[in-house]
Amino acid sequence: MKDRVLYIVSRLTKSGTNIQLYSLLSNLDRDRYEPIILTIYSENASSMKEKFEKLDIKILTLNLHKIDFLKLKNKINLITSNTQPDIIHTTCFTGDYIGAFYCKDFKVCTTIHSNPNNYYKATYGSLSGKILSRVHIEFMKRIQYPISCSYAISSEIKKMYKFETLVVQNGVDDVYFNQVSNEEKKKLREKLGIKFDKKIFLYVGSLDRRKDPLTLISAFKQADINGAELLIIGEGPLSDECNSIANESIKILGHKSNVKEYLQSSDVFISASTSEGLPMAVLEAMSTGKPLILSDIGPHLELIDNEHKNGELFQVGNINHLREVLIKFNNISLDEMSTNSRKLVNENLNSNSMSMKYQKFYDEMLSNKF
Repeated sequence: MKDRVLYIVSRLTKSGTNIQLYSLLSNLDRDRYEPIILTIYSENASSMKEKFEKLDIKILTLNLHKIDFLKLKNKINLITSNTQPDIIHTTCFTGDYIGAFYCKDFKVCTTIHSNPNNYYKATYGSLSGKILSRVHIEFMKRIQYPISCSYAISSEIKKMYKFETLVVQNGVDDVYFNQVSNEEKKKLREKLGIKFDKKIFLYVGSLDRRKDPLTLISAFKQADINGAELLIIGEGPLSDECNSIANESIKILGHKSNVKEYLQSSDVFISASTSEGLPMAVLEAMSTGKPLILSDIGPHLELIDNEHKNGELFQVGNINHLREVLIKFNNISLDEMSTNSRKLVNENLNSNSMSMKYQKFYDEMLSNKF
């Protein structure tokens, strides 16, 4: 008999969290587990619902527009009564609230995708962010099996909030995000209008304070590298400011649906983030064989391997240090770093490996081995 896992999420919007859920379910042993998804809110234009439906997964929805706690409790009780899950796996603020207070008779785990303090303050401001992070942490503490998406987040949670979490590192679809040959790379550059003789530095992500694209743009301008370009894919509250300080060697491309092609056709991937969980954009870049230049925050330290060198770190927010690293990368061979980035994904940071680790935890939860 299969064990039933109920996944409770806000909605199936395209996001790092739901990409990870999709990867987990794509590799789930369906002879062993029966997955069911419960969404709390109605879907929006960027929904991944159709992709999940193609995995032949039952999707239930509450279609809430706002939280009515009395109705929510009754609806959750009805759903758990009808589905009788063996495991409930939650994520997000409301999902963790449900797992903490309405699912006490079930085995419940949650995935922590970021440091709540950093995420909520960056999203909602200092005061509101502080309140929301404290409330969310209390939900997480009440859940039996909290799981962090990186060792760095697990360490931060233990240090700041005084509770232990398990760890399953995020993983990337290394079949889809594949490394291409130089000939294929040349064809992609022709398609995208990128000159083949240019060294292309690439950033993919939101243009906001947490991602700190202004440090990246300022450092690249100061580096003034002949024959190099910085491509920036993304939008956000800092879009206008980024455009205002960019020069002719920096192209801010906005939203792109073909990110994989830009990853495959670039030479180096950069992130200046001040806070992350275990960033999908970096994992996708590694999977396509990109050397990395990353700010020295904890999650990035997990992705720069000292033994199989695949990139270099710079001090977070330090424009001069990043400028020096950019100049260095323009003057050295990147072939070994490229190989090593892809190797690290193949060995441990792929979606199948991640899914297998979750399934191992499910088995241990069911057999009460924790």
